[in-house]
Amino acid sequence: MPNLGPTELLILAVLLALIVAAVIGVAVSVGRRRRVSAPYPGAGGADLATRVRELKSAGRTEQAVHLVRGETGMGRREAELFVDGL
Repeated sequence: MPNLGPTELLILAVLLALIVAAVIGVAVSVGRRRRVSAPYPGAGGADLATRVRELKSAGRTEQAVHLVRGETGMGRREAELFVDGL
């Protein structure tokens, strides 16, 4: 195997860094898609307001509040106001 000079080593290091960055990017993208794609079983891809209305009409207001807090990061009071407003 021939000796590699500093230029060749630099090129190899840059290529390796690009490959590692691409693999990490794909892994992060797949992870995000998995979290967002299935809100909860039976949701059918419905938006948050629709899912909250379904829970509220089924008498599951507390679960609706928890859903809003989990999806938006709202505080308890804000989420309760949101659910009550629907």
